Amino acid sequence: MVLECDMIKDQIAAIQSKLQSSENIPIATKAELTRLLAELETEVSLLSQTHDEQALRIARTTDTTAQEVTRAENQPEVVEAALDELRASVRDFETSHPKMVGIVGRLATTLSNMGI
Repeated sequence: MVLECDMIKDQIAAIQSKLQSSENIPIATKAELTRLLAELETEVSLLSQTHDEQALRIARTTDTTAQEVTRAENQPEVVEAALDELRASVRDFETSHPKMVGIVGRLATTLSNMGI
């Protein structure tokens, strides 16, 4: 379980690094995404205590979505599919982890609102 939690933290740190190095994202949006990722890290770490496989899936899906969004030449349909997968990755936790679901929703909305 500790290994999964470390993997999740590493994955979220890698996402934050990608966001910070991306030239396609406005500074204010980077700040908002960084804040949301920090909140997500906390919630996913809590989730990993009882549902480590699902927590890792959420972190990986978040990473895939961030990769698609930060590409210089991204395809809107691919980005939208990645956002849909991100939303779906937390759907089963709406009752037990509403804060995490809300964070992922805000993260997906912020990424979607980037005009991609």
